[in-house]
Amino acid sequence: MVVFLEPWGHQVLLERGDSLSLRLDSETEGEADVLFAEGSLTVFAWSGCRLRFEVNGVPQVDYPPCP
Repeated sequence: MVVFLEPWGHQVLLERGDSLSLRLDSETEGEADVLFAEGSLTVFAWSGCRLRFEVNGVPQVDYPPCP
């Protein structure tokens, strides 16, 4: 499965049995939009949102707030 993290344009490839943990933080209220498709998941963050995520418990890229 491929997970697309927008608006950062990041792709995460998950193998069977992998786990993904996403954390979206922001000073402003908002809600992520999540779209499911066959073989993929797309997460759209709201303006000012910061992204942190882990794959199998290992921290990955820490993105700054999106515009």
